Amino acid sequence: MVGGRALGRRALVIGAVGGMLPDLDVLVPYEDAVDNFTFHRSWSHSYFVLSAVAVILTVAARSWSQRYGMTLRRTFLMVWLVLVTHPLLDSFTVYGTQVLWPLSDFPVAWGTIFIIDPLFTVPMLIAIVLVLLKERKGNQSVKDASHRRSCLTIMRAGLSLSVFYLFITVALFFHVTNSVRPAFADEGIDRDHYLVLPTPGSVLWRVVGRHPDQYLEGFHSLLKPERELQFTYFDTNDELLQPLIGFQPVERLKWFTRGFYTTDLEENTVVVSDLRMGIEAQYVFRFNVGRMDTKPGSVSTLSPTVLRRFQPNLDRMRWVLKQY
Repeated sequence: MVGGRALGRRALVIGAVGGMLPDLDVLVPYEDAVDNFTFHRSWSHSYFVLSAVAVILTVAARSWSQRYGMTLRRTFLMVWLVLVTHPLLDSFTVYGTQVLWPLSDFPVAWGTIFIIDPLFTVPMLIAIVLVLLKERKGNQSVKDASHRRSCLTIMRAGLSLSVFYLFITVALFFHVTNSVRPAFADEGIDRDHYLVLPTPGSVLWRVVGRHPDQYLEGFHSLLKPERELQFTYFDTNDELLQPLIGFQPVERLKWFTRGFYTTDLEENTVVVSDLRMGIEAQYVFRFNVGRMDTKPGSVSTLSPTVLRRFQPNLDRMRWVLKQY
């Protein structure tokens, strides 16, 4: 939208490549899987770092952009927006994005939209496809002013629809939060100890609460607002982590998940799971942090790795779908 009139489809390439740059931190070899998990979306997603990168890229591309009639100011605006809107959108998810690094390592995680939500992505994707098809159709020059304006209108419409949906998820988040508050109050859980988490489409919302020794999971459907919220309780098994108190990966997971984690013993291995992403028994981020020794109550530390070996529970997934 910023550079398209001058650059044409080259602007789409710049947007695609530039939009991926913050996530290249996944290529950095950190010490273990927990560091990979918790340092992702940190320095590479900082507004300060990305603003500096935008300046460097703008200066480096100065001669090239001027060749297409792009001023230095417009070039910077294009590159800067491509970079900083990436962590801005990430902040609306529950993962955690350290946008103020190095001033603060606080992971911003508003959690109003699912990490990969088609209703946000598809309008922009359709707009991009329409523009590409429009540029290939007929003999009309891509330098034609009316053609460029038409393409810009399509892109604005796609982006407007996506942003409109994003604002809808924010409104729904507060609505659902207010709706489930009485149910959590009945369970003796205050606002600091429960999460409201969207699923794709933001119609079904997963809610998770935590007691010191238990956590509970329930589902709230916007299609069935009158239905009473039902919770299922699970043990946190925190006693498994007692021998690992002070172990850096464990302490970092506790901090990064904001206390929303659970611990299990799988084949004599102590496994910590992030409760925020996934559903019960099918969590995306699970880490082995220790191994039970032959001596009762003794646990030796492990260099954490991420576990991907869980099998999808089809019965559980079908049950969740029925909650809509």
